[in-house]
Amino acid sequence: MIKAIFTDIDGVLTDGGQWYTKAGLDSLKFNARDYAACFRLRAAEVALVTVSSSDGDIAKRRMKVMKPDIALYDTINKKKAIDGVCRSMGWELSEVAYIGDDHIDLPVLEAVGFSFCPADAVAKVCLVEGIKVCSLEGGQGVLAEVIDFVIEWNKSGQKEEESLQQDASN
Repeated sequence: MIKAIFTDIDGVLTDGGQWYTKAGLDSLKFNARDYAACFRLRAAEVALVTVSSSDGDIAKRRMKVMKPDIALYDTINKKKAIDGVCRSMGWELSEVAYIGDDHIDLPVLEAVGFSFCPADAVAKVCLVEGIKVCSLEGGQGVLAEVIDFVIEWNKSGQKEEESLQQDASN
């Protein structure tokens, strides 16, 4: 059973682009499908943890709306941070999923039980052994796609567990 989804923000929840105006304002675009999928994830009792190397105000504002269980910012060593969260929550790395798109995500993608990346992730990420390359590009609903996968995976595992329990009792 997958107990948590950890996800990068820039390049996964966004398309990785940043817009700057002459007035010095910047902006990011997030996909509403990812937000809506968070409700399904909560109903399935799977945690959401965001892990970003950035410390930007826009991402923080969006995460206040999406309400991940844990939000980590300014995190350069994502593997170390995720190890710490897993230890504190009692999760094994094999029981969590991670979505990443760039070189900084490689140590985590190679360590967790379930690895995902957007269709437009850097080539080295797409080649990680066992990674599932999503059908969508970053910012197009990648988190929603992974959430649906995780919910179905967990349901199929529960059905298999129930079947094994029935067989054992017969």
